[in-house]
Amino acid sequence: MSIKAMGNIGSEKLYVSENAYNFAKSQNFEKTGKNELLMDLSSKFSNLKIGIGTQPGGQGHGNVAISPRILQKMANDPAEREKYEALLYDLNELKPITHDWFGGKIVASGTIINDDGSVRGWAMSFDTLYVVTGADYARSTKRVSDNEGKSLGSSEIVSR
Repeated sequence: MSIKAMGNIGSEKLYVSENAYNFAKSQNFEKTGKNELLMDLSSKFSNLKIGIGTQPGGQGHGNVAISPRILQKMANDPAEREKYEALLYDLNELKPITHDWFGGKIVASGTIINDDGSVRGWAMSFDTLYVVTGADYARSTKRVSDNEGKSLGSSEIVSR
């Protein structure tokens, strides 16, 4: 598969797959409102969870935050929309990476399209999650039991 240049995003060239290029070039873009545009993008790119913003967020994989400024450009300018839809096409086709370089499981990931059009990715991973809760001395007893109330033996009351 070859790579095609779709134009510039800010001062950088945007390169996309040939399939993305052909998809974007085959579309008939017209001016639209931001809400209609979001609904259209969500229906075209079913593997993505597209929202408005410039911060990482979302659960699972395929989260895409688009700057309100870029979304407005896309809604008003068919040439801008063509570039970003080609990019979204390629993002939609990506297989999620499930583990980081250190073996931790990636539980959420996504892409952010910033105000200046630059694109960055993010991921959240963990190896092991421990939740530690402190002892509740106010309600402590001499008898220790499990969550079902079964006795686990006896213990001394610890006082502070």
